[in-house]
Amino acid sequence: VQSQQCGMAMSAPQSDDDEEALMRAQADLELLTAAYPDEITIHTPLPCTSFPISFTMHLQSTNEASSKAIKDSKSTITMQMKSGYPETTGVEITTFRAIRKKSIELAVQAVKDASLECLANGEESALSCCIAAQQVWDECMQDEADKLVWEEERLKEEEHVRLDLATQDDDIKWISGVEGCGIVHDRKSTFQAFVCYVKDEDMVRRALRKLIDGNNKIQRATHNMYAYRFTEILTNKQQSKGDLDNSEKTKTHILKHDNDDDGEDGAGRRLAQLLATREDDGVLVVVSRWFGGIHLGPKRFAHIINVARELLVKC
Repeated sequence: VQSQQCGMAMSAPQSDDDEEALMRAQADLELLTAAYPDEITIHTPLPCTSFPISFTMHLQSTNEASSKAIKDSKSTITMQMKSGYPETTGVEITTFRAIRKKSIELAVQAVKDASLECLANGEESALSCCIAAQQVWDECMQDEADKLVWEEERLKEEEHVRLDLATQDDDIKWISGVEGCGIVHDRKSTFQAFVCYVKDEDMVRRALRKLIDGNNKIQRATHNMYAYRFTEILTNKQQSKGDLDNSEKTKTHILKHDNDDDGEDGAGRRLAQLLATREDDGVLVVVSRWFGGIHLGPKRFAHIINVARELLVKC
């Protein structure tokens, strides 16, 4: 909560109270309370018989949309009029309080600017100061409300994408590591394996998208390294000798494999070696690591391979 006492340096010294100054101050307060009946609290008994005269403005958004999005009833600016107002002294800020530091600082500056401008013209400034503060506050609250709406729309869009991913690609079935099989924790880092059966490169791409884009936790992982290995079968027609109309189908088996480190240099290659050693076919394995702030050295590769192996054996 931002709370501060401050004063505005005025060029003229405080003068004796006089009837005309009090009448002008009283008229200014009447205009102020008429414009802001719910936002202004006057601390000096009315009618005013002496200076200083103190009042507080409670800053609330006048925009319906932003007021619904942002609840803030603790933002106030307390001001006062001193002897000589408004000819030789303007409205001075005595205290201000708010949760939103940047917004209240902008509102306070708007009050100071309005007060100095009115003082230069010998005009009453209480109403002008409050109008300036309210305008700046409304702008700040509208900006915050716009950001909240944007964030809400972004989250809805993310949820829509996740739902789409959940309902699409029904042929993609991921198996996740669990505690005791496919998950290991070491010095605040966590390693988790995921396995999916694949038969072509398109299925690999769709599987990776479904796993990573459909899960915020996995998206936030420091590394999502993977490797895949599958045999693609191509069918061709081969013509038989002596018979142009007689042909037989031949099948060609092509082993396809690839890997990705995702920033953990050498991790993808090690996962690929694991799949090759086990002679796994039609498999995509992903290991996610959430870094805990402590470097594990070569031990991290042992964890990556071990969680992957545990889940592959289980599958």
